[in-house]
Amino acid sequence: MKKYISILICLGLISCGQINYTTAQNDNADEVDPSINLSENAINEIFVFATDYASSGQVYRAFYTDGETTLENSGLTLLGTEAKIKRYNDLLYILHAGAGFNSISTDNLQIVNPYYANTPFKTVSQFSTGNGTNPQDVIIEDDKAFMSLFNPANDPNNVAENGYPADVIEMSTTTGIITHRYSFHDFLEDDGDRNAHAANMIEVNDILYVCLQDLESNTFAPTAPGKIGMIDVTNHSILGVITLESRNPYGLTANSEGTKIYITATHDYTYSGTYGGLEVVDIATKTTDLFIPDDLLEGYVERISMGNDHAFIIVSQYDLETFSFQSKIMRFPADLEDINDISEFKSYGTDIRAFMYQDDSLWVSYRVISTTEGDSNANIKLFDVTTGEQLGETLYPVVAGVSIAGND
Repeated sequence: MKKYISILICLGLISCGQINYTTAQNDNADEVDPSINLSENAINEIFVFATDYASSGQVYRAFYTDGETTLENSGLTLLGTEAKIKRYNDLLYILHAGAGFNSISTDNLQIVNPYYANTPFKTVSQFSTGNGTNPQDVIIEDDKAFMSLFNPANDPNNVAENGYPADVIEMSTTTGIITHRYSFHDFLEDDGDRNAHAANMIEVNDILYVCLQDLESNTFAPTAPGKIGMIDVTNHSILGVITLESRNPYGLTANSEGTKIYITATHDYTYSGTYGGLEVVDIATKTTDLFIPDDLLEGYVERISMGNDHAFIIVSQYDLETFSFQSKIMRFPADLEDINDISEFKSYGTDIRAFMYQDDSLWVSYRVISTTEGDSNANIKLFDVTTGEQLGETLYPVVAGVSIAGND
């Protein structure tokens, strides 16, 4: 087993909301040179946040060009152990989360310029989301960052207009000032504390759609229907929620026309076919068009990524006794009507931690994890979505990639 004692001592000083991050000097933030550190013919470029949830995370750059795949470590340090990474306008937005197991959360948004002319991967700004708030996702709209918070009540200053903890905050990416706070308290199951546990988000036609897991207050069990919260980003107002047939929604995406939302719901990871699965919601009517239970997919459904004409989902299984995981990739057309439209793209193999469609190909991050082997054999592969064939060579980060950012 690897030892990270010295790293953990340093990170322990900033773990779990022990300190607030202050704004970094935002000097020359607009000085972008996309040719820095890039192959002249590089295409299909992604950035990957990788972690073992115990030591400081790492940010990699991977790209495919001239028939070859390449992996480079950015050298960024003190990143915390869990994060989601997004790319907008040639800047990376790294949202540091983590509140369970051994993960160390620094509860902040870090803005990184990977193409900075003097020092690639320069941190140009870093802003706190509130100690212990455990941010889950970020959407950038012009100079605003919308961030969902899984544990919003941990910050006593994080109070929305209705007097309850804000599940989504709106922050200026220039100053770090939180300008608006949004609470879905009034739309949640009345089971005690009313915890939304806001997670992944998408934006469609100036409306922000937010996964609300709405877990039971004391046990955190998915006893209530999952919900999709809606925020008008133009008028800064909550529009209500869409109540789902599934529970514990995890991933979501939309078709290119902005008429359908596709939601993956993990429920309780047993794929019993009751409340977990794939759900399709009509945006105009805000009702469910289709719900495919996870037992029919032969596993619980986690991640989803939309391509030009097809969407891809990760379906997984695990052995409770050995804590070993396996995953497969399934695909379906963007106009999905029934389960017969879903086909297998990659059969069951090792655990998939992240994936992303880009440029008619699919980047997939794998790992092997079990009680006997631990977390090992982290690798990244690129597949042609038409043929299913692997492109280039398998890439080997030190730890598993858990979030991938591509073209914005």
